[in-house]
Amino acid sequence: MESPISLADISQSPPSETLDLPSNVDDSTPSAPNTNPSHTLGGEWGDTSSDAWGSGWGEPNTGWGHSYTSNWGTEYLTRSSVLQTVRSDFSSANLTATGTDDRNPSLDDLHNEAWSSIQLYRSSEQGRKDHAPFPTFTLPQVEQRFQQVQASIRIRLREKEVLANEIEAMAQNLADKKKKAKEIEDKLVSLKFSVEELRDLHLIAHARLP
Repeated sequence: MESPISLADISQSPPSETLDLPSNVDDSTPSAPNTNPSHTLGGEWGDTSSDAWGSGWGEPNTGWGHSYTSNWGTEYLTRSSVLQTVRSDFSSANLTATGTDDRNPSLDDLHNEAWSSIQLYRSSEQGRKDHAPFPTFTLPQVEQRFQQVQASIRIRLREKEVLANEIEAMAQNLADKKKKAKEIEDKLVSLKFSVEELRDLHLIAHARLP
């Protein structure tokens, strides 16, 4: 039985921090394949043509519609070329859309970023050349994790907006304080100059006034 994560997986795809979700969003990783998927063939997920996947994240230059650089190779990929990089022995993985009774669940507990990177690497021809184990994903797992990542992105975008507003307010407050400090410094210079002038006038008054 293969180890949960191979050395090739680790070297190619280091996991990043786990994303947190609010209580109403399930960010858990399924430990077993979903045997009752909600997808239908020919739909957004069932169709493997480049036009059927949609825009993914729903934002320009993001998600399924955006080109990306894979972390298991230097080739610049788009969705239409991903299928050309699938390992030549993929059919030998004995995978089905909904999973099989003997499907290896060793990657199921990984958080989404590590899971997707390792599964994609294992699915690639480069992974085959590196003697990486077969992927273990099911279609419902991909769909569920995709929704979880989308939810996490929305949360992070809201957090980013809040922080940006706070930073802007702090920056404005700092600018106001710097302006006030400059006004005080200018006033001190003027007052010190007046002190010298008054000393001179005091000397003149004592020396020349009858």
